[in-house]
Amino acid sequence: MLTQFALRFETPAALAAALQRHIRTYPAALGRHNGRWVLRLPGRPPYPWRAPRLRIRLRRTPPGSNLGEVAETAVLDYVLDRSGPTVFYDIGASSGYFAHIAAMRPDAIIGVHAFDLSPTDLGAIERTAAALHLKGITIHQTGMGRSDLGMRDIWVSRTRMFDHQPTDAEMREPWPIRAKLALTGNAAKLAPIRHRVHLDSIDAFAARNPPAPGLIKMDIDGYEAEALPGGMQTFRSAHPVLMVEIHRARFYRRFGTGRPDFLRPLFALGYTALFLENRTRHKTVHVIPVGPDDPRLSREQTDFLVFV
Repeated sequence: MLTQFALRFETPAALAAALQRHIRTYPAALGRHNGRWVLRLPGRPPYPWRAPRLRIRLRRTPPGSNLGEVAETAVLDYVLDRSGPTVFYDIGASSGYFAHIAAMRPDAIIGVHAFDLSPTDLGAIERTAAALHLKGITIHQTGMGRSDLGMRDIWVSRTRMFDHQPTDAEMREPWPIRAKLALTGNAAKLAPIRHRVHLDSIDAFAARNPPAPGLIKMDIDGYEAEALPGGMQTFRSAHPVLMVEIHRARFYRRFGTGRPDFLRPLFALGYTALFLENRTRHKTVHVIPVGPDDPRLSREQTDFLVFV
């Protein structure tokens, strides 16, 4: 099985080369608008830039041209331009960057479903959408897993989610995250917060809310190992393009799996995976077709994959 998007190319290598050219030449830039930093993207109004400002504070310099999410943004536009999905799932939407970017396209009408567990983040998505006069974004305080479990109490810390009141040892974040939050004055964000949320699955949500997605972006700090198995029926029948951020091994140990293992069912469905090497420097990014046994899938690093 290949997505209609992938079938336009004779080989995965040809698709990878075309996508690499697009990312390297993608015209994204930071600038000032009404006294604020904004991101300028093709065909869109200025977008408020909310990337971490620690480097600017320490060095007293403006941000450079290598923005961390430009490669992923270029991938999003490439898929939207060439496959024209009518429904986009932003799973792990956070402040809604990708949901907003998809909805800001003036030449395409797309229904955007933004999923996140944090009411603070969901509120930020709504406020930015209202400020930019964006339509078509529906927010959901929902966590995606293997099945629809209904409404549940959960506890969410910076990078972890618990279905019980966590102990001090369980909630302790890795030291780089603790240091970063302390330096930026956000140490209070280390404490887990209790939420009442809907624990759902991609398959159950898609069945209740047709049409099925044509594009899914997923960045949920290791929970993709649970969310992807809950979408196999949708992947098999609708063949959406998947943009997935994968994390270090420690994020998956709680689920008894590893980085290559939870991705194997996607390969078994016939998906081709494109690996973005050096993605945080989009002008020199390498897009590489990879198989289920490629050593890049086992390395200890945060990476980004596109399944087509």
